[in-house]
Amino acid sequence: MESDRQTLTNVGVRFKGVSSLVRAPNGLKRPFKLDFDRNTKGRKFHGIGELYLNNNINDATQLRESLAYELFRRAGLPAPRTAFVRVTLSIPGRINHQHLGLYTAVEVVEGDFLRWNFGTKKGLLVKPEKMQGLQYLGEDWEGYKDLYHPKGAVDPVDTRRFIDFVRFIQEAKPEEFRSKLKDSLDPEKFARFVALNSILAKIDSFIGNGHNYFVYMHPASHLATFIPWDLNEAFGMHPVSGRSGRQMEFSILRPDADPNHLIQRFISDRSLGPLYRDQCSWLLTNVFVPATLSLDIDRIAAVTKPVVFAESKRARADFERTVLRTLKPDFGDTSQPRHDREFKDAGYRPWGFPDAVEIDNMPLKDWIAGRHAHALGQLEGRVRRTPPRPCLAQ
Repeated sequence: MESDRQTLTNVGVRFKGVSSLVRAPNGLKRPFKLDFDRNTKGRKFHGIGELYLNNNINDATQLRESLAYELFRRAGLPAPRTAFVRVTLSIPGRINHQHLGLYTAVEVVEGDFLRWNFGTKKGLLVKPEKMQGLQYLGEDWEGYKDLYHPKGAVDPVDTRRFIDFVRFIQEAKPEEFRSKLKDSLDPEKFARFVALNSILAKIDSFIGNGHNYFVYMHPASHLATFIPWDLNEAFGMHPVSGRSGRQMEFSILRPDADPNHLIQRFISDRSLGPLYRDQCSWLLTNVFVPATLSLDIDRIAAVTKPVVFAESKRARADFERTVLRTLKPDFGDTSQPRHDREFKDAGYRPWGFPDAVEIDNMPLKDWIAGRHAHALGQLEGRVRRTPPRPCLAQ
């Protein structure tokens, strides 16, 4: 691996992802995970031991993920840092420094991330999958491993506290839930985490299909903190929830796309529910602000534009439609998968989503302005709320 005129050998490299892997437009711009110390113990790259390189394949703007993580950090919530990367690939005897295009580098949510954000690498870190909310699965930790996916070393004291926490979510009486929830998590930060996911219409998350997030339980405070992950489908780009214009109108007051017991208990509580609404209002005033985000997009585009334009005809056209607005949204081919016509002679066609799913070419600035107006209208009771639901039909 070469970077900044530095060459690193014996770097651990593997593919990552699901849709972002199988839908790589030419079979080469695939998502990778880099492990710098796998074969050289203790080695780090710019202070980081592991790094994800996401190929932005589900995002015509190629900037949603980085911008979304930045919003979580601006909201005072722990979230991975990102950087934009121009990636070239060499395969001996086949290609030499071929330009793959723009990638988003994302730091790993494990040891060093925990130390930087929480002051310690200790504690329990889990990455729940395939369930809505945090489910109580009995008193034996063995029954939790397949769905909660613990990361790193696990201390029985921490797992005992976590089991008590998820049982409390399910079984606590309303008054007990209201008064003692603060012993397990920070209600304000949790409300802000849910609200920002909702405002971003990030359905592929804790508020939707129940994955792409971490929960970290601190060993000293014993508080559970929610951490966002895999934000490439933020800003209304969940591929099976309809066009982004539909997702722009999703309810922020009923944010869970599928029944999520923790969210529902929180929002329906007479004191915690108003706290959630207050956090929605705070975010719309201080973080999710169209004028500020428009400037952010312009600054990012000035840097990424040359890299995207050199990537492929399709990448350039997508960028012009959704970021620069120099092409009309309906100009040219907009069907999914995002398959470059210049590669059609190779006989390669990515798979993973049905052809009914479409790339949505609404300019990102327009979506942000529309979402902000609609969310404010919901808080003020002026507009109809649309429950977030997967929907292929347009």
